[in-house]
Amino acid sequence: MIEQCAEELVSGNQMQTLCEWLHALPESLILARPALCLIHALALLYTNYWEAASTRLQLVERSLGSGEDVQDEHRRVLQGQVVACWSMLARLSGDLESCVALAQQALDLLLETERAPLTRMSRAAAMLSAARAYLVSGDVTPASEYRLAETVAFTRASANYRQCRSCLPGQWGRDTGE
Repeated sequence: MIEQCAEELVSGNQMQTLCEWLHALPESLILARPALCLIHALALLYTNYWEAASTRLQLVERSLGSGEDVQDEHRRVLQGQVVACWSMLARLSGDLESCVALAQQALDLLLETERAPLTRMSRAAAMLSAARAYLVSGDVTPASEYRLAETVAFTRASANYRQCRSCLPGQWGRDTGE
């Protein structure tokens, strides 16, 4: 049930509730379900428990196996979600270079056509992080501007636009009354 409501709780800024629900579950249940462990990592990330989030992400990675090629689509998507979380963690800790590199890696793993809410949220977060490439390179080009415009369009079309817009730089993140 938590896996099904996670997107609503995340987009509704109800991370504390999500954390409380997850803390009430037996640890063995969370560890047996990589998607649930990932949701817990995401909730911990958003509630500023970065070290605990990092531990959860490592557990999910272990459950996926050692970095071999991810063939199974479900595993590939889960790996993309994990990498998107690592990218957010890198951004929060001030490591923009790693943030952008990990975001690009997440985008390579997350399919554009995937409609699962958690995947769309992960993709939006990865797009937001990858759009920061100009901050790393200092190079504002038509390509970097296009990437940012593409990110804004994707997040506006997503159910979690209100959550994502605060991550956008300057005028792109301002409330437009939508």
